[in-house]
Amino acid sequence: MISKEEVVKLAGLARLKVPAGELHKLAKDLEAILGYVSELKSAPIHNLPPEKYELKNVLRPDEKPHEPGLYTDDLLAQVDKTIKGYVSVKPILNKE
Repeated sequence: MISKEEVVKLAGLARLKVPAGELHKLAKDLEAILGYVSELKSAPIHNLPPEKYELKNVLRPDEKPHEPGLYTDDLLAQVDKTIKGYVSVKPILNKE
């Protein structure tokens, strides 16, 4: 079982503030997640042919890329706000 102290330490590493009342529930949730991951570790994949689990690139190869800046003006014209040629977005993280 994951202790409340471990949850507090994980929350600190993730820079999250977890209310004391939610520590027990979060510990149970983390325990369930880790239990599921350990089930995946025991999945029988040793008899599968390589094409079933082989990693492959599904993106196009980088051949003959277009010239830099070719589409920049068109793309920037579609956003709400730009600053000096960059897309401006509202901040979502605190500097704490």
